[in-house]
Amino acid sequence: MKQTKLIRFIKVLIVLFGLSLSVYFFILPFDYQINFTTEQAPLTIYNFMYKRVDKVEFIDDEIRFREVLNGERFRGVEFLWSIKPLDINKTSVSIAVNFLEERVLEKSKIIINQSDRTKASIEYIRNFNKELNKDLNEFQIDSIVSGKLEASKCICFSIDSFIDDKANQMNKKIDALASYIPKGKKSPPRIYIYKIDETAQEMKSDFCFPIKNINIEPVSNPFFIKNFPSIEGYAYDFRGNYNKSHRGWFQLLKQVEMQDDKIVFPIVEIFHDSPFSSTDDKTWLSQTFFSLKESPLE
Repeated sequence: MKQTKLIRFIKVLIVLFGLSLSVYFFILPFDYQINFTTEQAPLTIYNFMYKRVDKVEFIDDEIRFREVLNGERFRGVEFLWSIKPLDINKTSVSIAVNFLEERVLEKSKIIINQSDRTKASIEYIRNFNKELNKDLNEFQIDSIVSGKLEASKCICFSIDSFIDDKANQMNKKIDALASYIPKGKKSPPRIYIYKIDETAQEMKSDFCFPIKNINIEPVSNPFFIKNFPSIEGYAYDFRGNYNKSHRGWFQLLKQVEMQDDKIVFPIVEIFHDSPFSSTDDKTWLSQTFFSLKESPLE
């Protein structure tokens, strides 16, 4: 009797084991999954990666995209990224990993901890997370407060570029732009951002110097003079290299979206320190002004 029960128990175990293997090898929608959280905004994570990914989707507050790594260490490993905000200061990152070649063999190796491609994939994600954390130490974004930017007359040139190339584009013509302003009359330059294309990571903007009460000689292309209305709403301070100031824009967009509100463009960022100075770039200050369509930020 006891032997019969033992045989039945063993058979049940064999069936359960077989079912588990079937689920593991053939039913799971991914081969394995890696998860972590970060204080970086979802768009910042995407900004790190957008040039090497495809199948990008923005679904509600979630960003999805695919990355495929080849080469000797990976030999066709697919990463399906899902990035979602958890709260104002935290973001959830989930990566479903699939082997595009020798899938069953590689999953068998995982069971006995002999999958070099899995180890390489985990190391790749771990290093990327370290890169995100290191970047967090390079800048500081202060809390949003009430703010008002007065109307201004400016001399400008337009910048339509990738977001992470904005500082390079500003520097290309800043000297020529500033040459129109008499010595000792320059105010901190600013950028008026009219559009942010989140998927393409592109922006449309004008980079300007205020010229209120300054007589300017006629300007030539690509420069122009423009009057800007005041902005009443909110502001925040950013400290860090201006190459990274769009981290603040992305954090702002995350917070506004989580509150189901919308930015009224333009967003205006004023740069108070010179990138050509010898000061520590972590101390450079910019102020960003914006207004909202509906409810106040809390």
